[in-house]
Amino acid sequence: MGDTRGPAIRIDLTQFKLHIDLPDTLELTLLFDSPSRRFYLAIIGLVVQEMQRLGRVTSIPLQENVKLLAILNETVGASAGSSEEAPLLRRIYRKWKGALTDLDSAPLFKVVGKKKEIRDGIARTYQFSEAEKDRWANLFEYTGSEEHVRLRFSVDKLGARLEDVAIIYEDACNGRAWDRFVSSLQKETEVLQRTEDATSIAVLPFASLNDDPKEANLADGLAEELINGLAKLQDVLVIARSSSF
Repeated sequence: MGDTRGPAIRIDLTQFKLHIDLPDTLELTLLFDSPSRRFYLAIIGLVVQEMQRLGRVTSIPLQENVKLLAILNETVGASAGSSEEAPLLRRIYRKWKGALTDLDSAPLFKVVGKKKEIRDGIARTYQFSEAEKDRWANLFEYTGSEEHVRLRFSVDKLGARLEDVAIIYEDACNGRAWDRFVSSLQKETEVLQRTEDATSIAVLPFASLNDDPKEANLADGLAEELINGLAKLQDVLVIARSSSF
């Protein structure tokens, strides 16, 4: 029997999860569970998509993608910060440099399957080995400055190839998935601009009160059913799941 695990690194833009499955190197599932956090998973997706388009693991200049970054910020990011070029690039640079690299306290994601614990009586942290934390941190390379940002998702540091990384959105993969993801956000932005005065409603995610994955799936399912039901109403704008979540 062949290996049926699929791509070793999966950027899931439907559920906003990042899966890394590299035995003896790093095995993680990370959930980006708030609008601002989802924005940074989308940034990882953008960097990987641009590397795939170029066909190599390399640094990607963000200045060439400012319009798209603004759309990501205003939709999945819920406009948590300014969409103007200078403050937006500075914010991304700082988070890529200092927050995404932090697997221990994990300010930008939740580690699925692990609980935070009190460490040294100071703060709640996830328990990982120094080697695991180093491998994770080495994924996030950057060059330039806060005004001229170049980002690299260094999968080669994990012994993986660019071919081992997949971007997933709904039932699509890689370039097709990214195009569909961006298209859905662009359509949402256009609708919102045309219907600023229309009645609108957003269904916020239900929170599971424990770590049982079955209850988390039930909570997601309830929200999906409400969104689908409300979308059938006339003269009501229902905010897309990717933004309201």
